[in-house]
Amino acid sequence: MEQKRLKRFWVRTRLVLLAAAVFLWSLARLLLTTTLPQWAAIALFVAGCLSLLAIAVVNSRHLRCTYCGKGIAVGFWNPRKEPAYCKHCGKPFLFDDDSPGKTETTTKEEP
Repeated sequence: MEQKRLKRFWVRTRLVLLAAAVFLWSLARLLLTTTLPQWAAIALFVAGCLSLLAIAVVNSRHLRCTYCGKGIAVGFWNPRKEPAYCKHCGKPFLFDDDSPGKTETTTKEEP
């Protein structure tokens, strides 16, 4: 039976949201050093915080471990040869665009 796979789209969404949060906070910090109104910097800071809130929602709804449901998937923009593993159950995080040769039954080997 094929195990449910995570969607790489959500990993990419999380990375874009993180970059947006950092950019917005940096821009807010820059605006504080200028003579522009302070409300603009506050608005950018709040937008960065909302990006972090969106990351938390993506993590909790779409990037949970498909085996135990406790771990948050560590993923990259593109598929890797070696998968990342759940810290709780040791099973690999498998994504929809990973090669079909990866087996769902492998676990992280202890050194």
